Amino acid sequence: MKSHNPNPQGELKVKTLVKLLIVISASAITSHAEFPLSKYHEIRDLDAFKAYINGVGIGMAQSNAMSFIKFKVRNYCQPDKLKLGPENYIGIIDEELKANEKTLPSSFPIETLLLMGLVNTFPCNQSDSITKSK
Repeated sequence: MKSHNPNPQGELKVKTLVKLLIVISASAITSHAEFPLSKYHEIRDLDAFKAYINGVGIGMAQSNAMSFIKFKVRNYCQPDKLKLGPENYIGIIDEELKANEKTLPSSFPIETLLLMGLVNTFPCNQSDSITKSK
């Protein structure tokens, strides 16, 4: 008897996630977990990549906040009330890639490109990023 899948999109998402996990596993085997630019266009629109890059962006925001709390220095100065999500992060990567595509090697990490884009998209004033002397 042939089984009927009531949620074919769910099955597609699982297959996509499995494919991304295979890519991640292959990256881990080579002793790094970064995604190179050479893979970006291949994985850019996958839901699993969107979840991954959202996690990377959240981690960068938390690191940025902790750096400010502890050292009074920020890498970038995103407006307080602006919430970013995966589509924003991918847009930032796209813009940074467009500006630097000819100078970046295909092995350049997408995650570093996101950080570069956050720094360029949300630059800090000197008072935002440097400890004030007492």
